[in-house]
Amino acid sequence: MQTAIVLTTIYVPKALKSYIDNCRQFNHKDIIFIVVGDLKTPKACLSYLSTLKQSGYKFVYLGLQEQNKWLKNFKGLKDFLPFNSIQRRNIGYLYAAQLGAEVIISIDDDNFVLPGIDYIKAHQRAGSIQNVTAFSSSSKWINFCSYLKTSPQHTFYHRGFPLTKRWVPSKISTSLQKKRVIVNVGFWTGDPDVDTITRYEEPFQVTGLKMPSSDISLNKGTWHPFNSQNTAFYKDALPCFFLITLGRINSRLTIDNFRYDDIWMSYLLKKAADKMNDQIIFGHPLVHQKRNPHDYLKDLERELLPSVMTPKLMVMLDDISLSGSTYSNLYAELATKLEDNQLGKKILSPVEKQCLTRMVKGMRIWLKACEAVK
Repeated sequence: MQTAIVLTTIYVPKALKSYIDNCRQFNHKDIIFIVVGDLKTPKACLSYLSTLKQSGYKFVYLGLQEQNKWLKNFKGLKDFLPFNSIQRRNIGYLYAAQLGAEVIISIDDDNFVLPGIDYIKAHQRAGSIQNVTAFSSSSKWINFCSYLKTSPQHTFYHRGFPLTKRWVPSKISTSLQKKRVIVNVGFWTGDPDVDTITRYEEPFQVTGLKMPSSDISLNKGTWHPFNSQNTAFYKDALPCFFLITLGRINSRLTIDNFRYDDIWMSYLLKKAADKMNDQIIFGHPLVHQKRNPHDYLKDLERELLPSVMTPKLMVMLDDISLSGSTYSNLYAELATKLEDNQLGKKILSPVEKQCLTRMVKGMRIWLKACEAVK
């Protein structure tokens, strides 16, 4: 089973050495690393990757010149890939699929593998049949971040968890289920993935897990977001693993770095996975995040519109029934039904409708790109 590890970076990705060391420790050989560059990526990045190649593992660096040449094969996709943004990671996913990767692991360049964990083995559950504990909630939402230990003690929610669904009392039930894993979501220690409002509340660190079982999953109709760091997906899910980009909405509003790109992806993918009777599992493997510098005010600006729009998107998704039998068909069906959704026309503001239109256009371009790499 070939496994690809994909990341974007605007730094020298020194965290990659921890992945090489881990692959060596657990004797994983059929691994390829795909690094997608950007405008801000320093020249030293390529030099650093050259030294890593001495490990014997294969590295592919896609600089902007290589990207522009390769993107000519995918009409319209370039317009949905803003610069200096992790959304360019979409290029890496497609490239990995074209090389024949069965499992694609998406990481951030500030994620470090923890010692003693067989990182690749844990993520290679994507595509396999697993017994896991599936959670259901009377509110349709469950906060898996409540199963993370923090210092100081702090209850928090994952970035993109709808504000309207937080702190809502709900009855939780569980059941054992045996299904195919389509996505494996690893958690993190250190700096957690939370929205900017949470960052302004109180500084805290994640120190470990306090999970009720080794891995947990969502039952059909129960929601929790996931991101594109330390997350693996099986090749069948590629059509649904598009990091959402919107680009320019109108002359007054530009969203080049849409902060819910992976969050909205996760909700669309979960909708399709429910229909496919597949499962998304949360928990292992852990990484340690040493978060790169961020401008929190800019992050907040990029989160405001999607945080307001997300509860409306979820109402629309709950209102949609799907009939497709592949992830490609389901994603196409989602695009059409979101575009035609009468409920959306009632609850979305004019700017939000423009966002939805752009999202649907990007989804369709992505689908064509996925077909092209088969």
